[in-house]
Amino acid sequence: MDDEALHEGIILLEEQALRDWQARHAPLIVGWLARRGIRVPDADEIWNDVLAATVKAAPGLQPRGVSLRRYAFRVARNLAADRREQLTRLSTEQIDEGMADPRPRPSAPDPRRVGALRGCLEQALARDRLVMELTAEGTTVDELAALLGIEPGSVYQVQRRARVRLQACIEEELAR
Repeated sequence: MDDEALHEGIILLEEQALRDWQARHAPLIVGWLARRGIRVPDADEIWNDVLAATVKAAPGLQPRGVSLRRYAFRVARNLAADRREQLTRLSTEQIDEGMADPRPRPSAPDPRRVGALRGCLEQALARDRLVMELTAEGTTVDELAALLGIEPGSVYQVQRRARVRLQACIEEELAR
């Protein structure tokens, strides 16, 4: 039976045409799926779905003959992709409303650390205090450079040195 006659027989649901179609194409499609990493039992299951989809779509496929095979491989490819997606999905569980929220809650600041910070800011050099305050307020590097009378590239060094001195002072205060 040639491809066109086979196609017509599938449209008419002739038993011999369905057997011939399965004998010709089942080994091709199952082998094709197996070469793409689909296990043989899964490939057989996909073939059954391909057969059903092909029989259902046969009346609308043109040209008669070759379109049936193309359609079968396209369905097999799509079903294989769906199968791979199912296998790679992570299992999920319903979250119990009574469970604690895993996100950390912001805690109140340590009063000792706040006191040390205030004391160190009072003791800091005027320039360090000015740089830290203006940086915290969102002053740009260019604006800071103009205020301090330095190059914009040097502002980062001034900010870093002020921060290092402040951190050292805080650690010293907390160690007492």
